[in-house]
Amino acid sequence: MHLRTIYAKPLSLYQRQYPERLAVHRSVNQALLSGRLKKPLFCFKCFQPRRLDAHHSDYRKPLRVVWLCRPCHTHVHPHTQKNAAKKTWRWQIRATIDDMASAMARARR
Repeated sequence: MHLRTIYAKPLSLYQRQYPERLAVHRSVNQALLSGRLKKPLFCFKCFQPRRLDAHHSDYRKPLRVVWLCRPCHTHVHPHTQKNAAKKTWRWQIRATIDDMASAMARARR
């Protein structure tokens, strides 16, 4: 008997239900580490320089991701996120090229 089997961490419900999604998440992390995939400086929806999550619209294309901040990602998946808002969220920001440039400048400081 191997120690690995004795002390193996039990899989969560998400891990048991969606093993293909976990494989896609792993491939994105490996692509980020190897440099094949780059994370932008700001969210693609609200153009704010925040911590970003990779959003997959199609898990069959693992490296085709949209980078969203947590509030925007929660808005895209209102029923699957733990911190989803109870009411409909309206986009308050209409970003222009100047807004994007200033967000990139702030993120680089």
